[in-house]
Amino acid sequence: MILYYALILLIPFNKHPFWSQPVLGLTPIKWVGGATVLYAFFYMMNKRRQASVLNLPQAALFSVFFFLAVLSLFANYIPVRHNMAFSRLISLVPFFFASTVLIDTKDKFRKVLVMAVVAMCIGTAYIVRDYAMYSRIYGSGFRPGGSFGDANYYALSAVAALPLAYYLFKTTRASRMRLVFLGSMCFITLGIIVSLSRGGLLALFVALYMIFVHSKGKLKGTVLALIVMTVVAVMFVPSSMWDRFRSMKATIEAQSSGYHDPDARGEVSAGHRLDLLRAGIGMVKDKPLQGVGIGMFKPSTTHYLPEIWKPGIAHNTYMEVAAEAGLPALAVFLALLWTTIRDLKSAEKFYKDEDTGMLCTGLRIGLVAALVAALFLSAEYEKMLWLSIFSAVSIKRIALTEAMEARRKATVVSDEERKGCEVPALQR
Repeated sequence: MILYYALILLIPFNKHPFWSQPVLGLTPIKWVGGATVLYAFFYMMNKRRQASVLNLPQAALFSVFFFLAVLSLFANYIPVRHNMAFSRLISLVPFFFASTVLIDTKDKFRKVLVMAVVAMCIGTAYIVRDYAMYSRIYGSGFRPGGSFGDANYYALSAVAALPLAYYLFKTTRASRMRLVFLGSMCFITLGIIVSLSRGGLLALFVALYMIFVHSKGKLKGTVLALIVMTVVAVMFVPSSMWDRFRSMKATIEAQSSGYHDPDARGEVSAGHRLDLLRAGIGMVKDKPLQGVGIGMFKPSTTHYLPEIWKPGIAHNTYMEVAAEAGLPALAVFLALLWTTIRDLKSAEKFYKDEDTGMLCTGLRIGLVAALVAALFLSAEYEKMLWLSIFSAVSIKRIALTEAMEARRKATVVSDEERKGCEVPALQR
């Protein structure tokens, strides 16, 4: 299991100069991932009987999504070699296998969430360090990428982990560890703020609001204090951040008027993203069923919108899935997300008197916040997002296994009681 924990800790290092460099043809992350899958295979051969993950709807939906994504390549005669999107899609399959096999107890489920928080604290350390170092050179508007390589992708992963830190704080009895988790929550919040990500900031407040709504008693005051401190901290972010927010309205008005000169817009980034959405809509209209092929959104933008400033990714997960893999793939993807959120709510009720139930709440809030952030970037292959989904699948299977065991024991007890009643009758 330590290999799986190590794999989670490596999630923030996708763009790290060491961990992303090939060693004997594979990156160290892939070597750890391969070893984890091998361990999971042998572990599966020897573990106790559990409810089959193949019976869960997420397994079927993930399989269909994978099939449709691959089909989009073949339907458009696109070679898979050197296709980064295809490589990232393929990597989700062993990640799904390892996650659903190895996370088979509530204790392991909790430890996985702890590792996710630790991983994001490490990623936050890189973000804060880069901002402290380079903002002096490039100004306060500098946006640090850290080990993620991009501030927006860091922010999405961070908002997924932030509620986990809070609910680990809430379910921990040791006072020192409670302070560690509370400090982790504050540290991750700081990282999201200095990332200067508009989507990340919006998702942060969504997460904090949902945590506040689910909190009770004194902890509600603690969350409210954190929200107030976050608002105060946000007020001191560089003016360039607010300029980007203010310019969005002007950019949308410029787009609606039909004037598409990017240099005349108040904000090139926002205007470019709207152009990319227009190109994506063109792709969906042209190829609604099979899409243009995964990984082909950026190369296709100039074809569908020749006047675009420059090619780019969709900067919207749902648009990119629809444009690249087709509307059926988007429908399956959304069904997978909805089913995961629904099952987490079911797990919360099943474990309502246990700490596991609160951890499921944290996982659900983090997933919802990440999906909000996904409106502003292409994150359909981000590992922290899929870790949340696969962890939800695992806890659902654990709950089903416990329910099966409870029914089996109840049946055994019932049979014994019936036999106990039959013996005196025979003696008479």
